[in-house]
Amino acid sequence: MKFNLTFLFLLFVNITLFAQEPPLPESREGNVVKELFFAGIKEKMAENYANAGTNFTKIIALDAKNDAAYFELATVNYRQNKLLDAETSIKKAIEINPKNVWYLKLQGEIYKRNGNMDALVQVFNQLIQLEPEEDNYYFDKANALFISGKVEESRAVYDDIQKKFGSSKDLILAKQRVTIQSSTTPNNDDINKLLAENPTDVKNMLYLSGILLEKNKKEDAIAMLLKAKALEPDNFEVDLAMADIYQSQKKNELAIVPLKSAFANPQMPIANKIKIVSSMLPRFSNQLVVKDATHLAEIAVKTHPADAKLLLLYGDVLYQQGNLKGAKEQYQAALKISDQLYLAWEKLLGAQTLMGLYTEAIKTGEDALSIYPNQAILYYYRAFALHRNGQNAEAGLEIKSALLLDG
Repeated sequence: MKFNLTFLFLLFVNITLFAQEPPLPESREGNVVKELFFAGIKEKMAENYANAGTNFTKIIALDAKNDAAYFELATVNYRQNKLLDAETSIKKAIEINPKNVWYLKLQGEIYKRNGNMDALVQVFNQLIQLEPEEDNYYFDKANALFISGKVEESRAVYDDIQKKFGSSKDLILAKQRVTIQSSTTPNNDDINKLLAENPTDVKNMLYLSGILLEKNKKEDAIAMLLKAKALEPDNFEVDLAMADIYQSQKKNELAIVPLKSAFANPQMPIANKIKIVSSMLPRFSNQLVVKDATHLAEIAVKTHPADAKLLLLYGDVLYQQGNLKGAKEQYQAALKISDQLYLAWEKLLGAQTLMGLYTEAIKTGEDALSIYPNQAILYYYRAFALHRNGQNAEAGLEIKSALLLDG
């Protein structure tokens, strides 16, 4: 935490100093902005969001009307789940360029995540004004109204959709879903009617199973998902839905079966696999959780052998079990795929240090610092390894470098 706070402090100081520099000539300033922008995009693509944010913030210090920089800053904050910062930045971008649909779409995603349905409805109103023939905006607006408890307003929007675009299967199903979800207890006739509309529609079955689960009709939901599984055995969304229900019933031995099936499916997003296994790490005092997390990580790595983040995660799973050698190998494998993965460098140094591999750690620290020269923690790791290796003079130099960065 000390390192993170220090980094944020340095970021603030850098921004302040940058803003106090004398104005650059217009052509030079334009070149600086371009360089910062492309550097920020590069860091964002490498998922080094803090570094990306620093570049976009510097652009804004130079050009307070740069809506693209505000948009990118909002994006990296959103990806770090800094929703308030993301909302502030995207509002600035929209204030400068109110007709950019991409800005509005990001604002909508922010409101979806923080649950601000009233604000989300207003975003869809703006999108509808800009692109009135895009029917998805109307459906999304109706859904947001329904979620916020404004059932009649939601129905009115669906009526408007019918008037403007005509009737469709999607509209009929949406109206029926509002009817079902509005009732305290789902009516079997209504559910059967929805199923009869398209008896082989697995997405519809998934939706209905969710409604049944919300109404605490778990066995009926499982029965619905089993029908869906029979229709599409390789549908990972069905597997995940089944696993969720089994877990809610404390039937972990049943939940792991569809989870393994989903993890073996390359169509399941890698981010979802990482999120599930990561959520298990804090519960490693339970040996069953350790066993299941290890199996899932192994399956994920086997399914996506070239994904550096999964290798990093598998390393964490092994590290938590005290398997430092195995963890080290996974961190090294991740860095072979992408040396832009900062956490892998830090964790590799941690593993090497704990294993007493000080010569290796010295070399790793040097390699890491060639990419991340402004990360104080890397100097501390390297200083410790040098000290343990009897190279105290060199260790002292590394400590000085770290202290300079720590302020």
